[in-house]
Amino acid sequence: MENDKKRTYGIYLLLILGGILLGWLLFGGGNDEHADHGHDHDHTEIQESADVDYTCSMHPQVRQDEPGDCPICGMELIPASDEDDHQEDDPFLFTLQESHGRWANVQTGKVESVHSGTTMRLTGKVTVNEREQRRITAHFPGRIEQLFADYTGRFIRQGERLATLYSPEMMQAQQELIQAAAGKETQPRLYESARQRLKLFNLTESQIDLIEESGQASSNTDVYATQSGYLTERTVSEGDYVSTGQTMFAIAGLNNVWVELDAYESQIGLIGPGNEAKVQLAAYPGEEFGGRVEFVDPFLDTRTRSARVRLTVANRDNMLKPGMLVNA
Repeated sequence: MENDKKRTYGIYLLLILGGILLGWLLFGGGNDEHADHGHDHDHTEIQESADVDYTCSMHPQVRQDEPGDCPICGMELIPASDEDDHQEDDPFLFTLQESHGRWANVQTGKVESVHSGTTMRLTGKVTVNEREQRRITAHFPGRIEQLFADYTGRFIRQGERLATLYSPEMMQAQQELIQAAAGKETQPRLYESARQRLKLFNLTESQIDLIEESGQASSNTDVYATQSGYLTERTVSEGDYVSTGQTMFAIAGLNNVWVELDAYESQIGLIGPGNEAKVQLAAYPGEEFGGRVEFVDPFLDTRTRSARVRLTVANRDNMLKPGMLVNA
């Protein structure tokens, strides 16, 4: 009986010890592992928290390792993102939060390529268009017998008589034509040579035909204007002798004039042929004349450090007069 009780107590003791061992295995070791894991997690959080940088959305160059206000604008600092780290490496990259953009009234748009127009102010003057200038020269030697274009500035129409020249050489060439015309059937080359000589004297086909038909040679020959315009130069007077090639008159048309502007060295690179311009003059307040850049002088005036820029402008009603000062 006594032995049965001892056996029973022994079994109970073994069960209790087994339960304690099982409980330790299930809960004791796991708690230590969990505690170690928790400790590592807390350490990671502390480490991550220590690595956080704070920046200003308006001034991304500001970087601090703790919260605060921006020393530049006073805005509250925010945690920096990976994009901010890249932005710190690129000073031309700027990131703005949407809320701050609304607060600062900043409007954004899609980046695109657009033409940037440049406006500048230049000064200059109106000049004669060289393409509309004509010089009337003597095509044969002679003497000014009569002068009709007797003063500069007057308007000359195309075909208008300017002067009458007395020329024995012209008279001789006319006589040769009359003689050659009589035998042109037998000597056609001589006839054509006589006509060609009068053409070199600047006579027209109709003038030559008139001499041939009339059969009369004249020592006086009229000089006519080859275009309409204003008489800008007269180098002869009645009684003067002229030689072949000598300039007697100059005529300038003013339908289209030049406007020559002075562009400084710093402006030349912004100006090129085809650029449009608006021209204003003190003589016509509120009036504008449109023109285009036709020419930029390849040489710089070393005294003024400027280059000449030329516009061609239509001269409506001849309002633009050479010598007028302009702004463009």
